[in-house]
Amino acid sequence: MPLDQRPFAATIQFVTYCIVAIEGDDKDNFLGKAWFKSFYQLVSGWYSNRYGDAMKLDRDDSSLGVVLIYDTPFKMKIPLSIPGKKESAIKRWFCLPNEVLEKENVFDWIVKPPNLNKMSPEELSSLETDLRTVANATRSIRVNLMTATLKENDLRKLSSGIPPHIEKSVRDILSLDAGQISNSIWEIHLAIEKSLKLLIRQRGHVPPNVHDLEKLCKIASDINDVFIDSDLINNLPSHQESIRHRYGEVGLVTVGQAVSHYKSALNILNNFTHALSRQFIMKNAEFLIQAPPWV
Repeated sequence: MPLDQRPFAATIQFVTYCIVAIEGDDKDNFLGKAWFKSFYQLVSGWYSNRYGDAMKLDRDDSSLGVVLIYDTPFKMKIPLSIPGKKESAIKRWFCLPNEVLEKENVFDWIVKPPNLNKMSPEELSSLETDLRTVANATRSIRVNLMTATLKENDLRKLSSGIPPHIEKSVRDILSLDAGQISNSIWEIHLAIEKSLKLLIRQRGHVPPNVHDLEKLCKIASDINDVFIDSDLINNLPSHQESIRHRYGEVGLVTVGQAVSHYKSALNILNNFTHALSRQFIMKNAEFLIQAPPWV
């Protein structure tokens, strides 16, 4: 568990398993009790004394993306949550967007951009389309996975393993190293493979231990309440070829080919993760968050 999450978890463990009784009160709904704050502060102080600055929260709620500008890959940092209006000192609105919102400027998400003022209107329009395409898919995939009904722990682990493969493919492409660019094909393949296996397992079936996307698509499509467009994967490298990319056994992959493959994969992953069953559907959902009373 990350260090910043441990004091709260440890306090709950302590109250649940160590405290026998509270004079003049009980432990029902103890998170809202005034005495819980006292215990939390003691436990939090113990962690701070032990770990020091390592306890400070340094979390970047963004996702990596990549776009081509002048045939050169540039990094994107796509915000996954948007802070909104403050209602008070302890309350604030947050949005979990599925797409780029009207008020946002996608050009701000390019890390160390080139001189955009030197680009023609046509070039800027094309770049904006690419930025929006990548950002829309990235945000949608994130919300699709977040809202999917995943009761078993192994399903949650499988789900949480999908975005890291996408981000690893981005870092591989941005490296401009031929071996890593080739490896990006394998990372993308794994992300799509896991999305299909997650879909199959969510419906109570056990997928075979294979990398064959065509076979996995066929199994997913045979599940009664799921529609999978298998045509989406027709232009992807086969699983045999993807494995060879993993070991650098395939000819040179250009940056343009890798980015095109990445963008196709985002579209595929968006479709496959959308097919996951869920109780709630979120569309640019906004939440009013209040600081908990024990902080």
